Amino acid sequence: MAGIAIGVLTLFCILLGAFVYFLPTIVASNRKHRQATAIGALNLLLGWTILGWVVALVWALMSQEAANAASAAGSGQQRACPACGLVASTTAQFCAGCGKALAG
Repeated sequence: MAGIAIGVLTLFCILLGAFVYFLPTIVASNRKHRQATAIGALNLLLGWTILGWVVALVWALMSQEAANAASAAGSGQQRACPACGLVASTTAQFCAGCGKALAG
């Protein structure tokens, strides 16, 4: 009987550890993150390092609007839609995401 209990406890600990290890991937997938596959790859390959796991989790939790605005601000060729945050070309007149007119 004690052997079965130890086996069940061991299995529970392994499953719990796998859940915690892949938490960034699970979060990205549930949030339908655009970069969920890349987050999963980072989590799989570098999640064993504390830093890789934390980076994957922060990336998974980062909002899409903040990511789009940050990438648009770094480039003079793109800008973020003020309504939805989607990155658009500076020559675009309407947002491809929400259809609103882009100023300027």
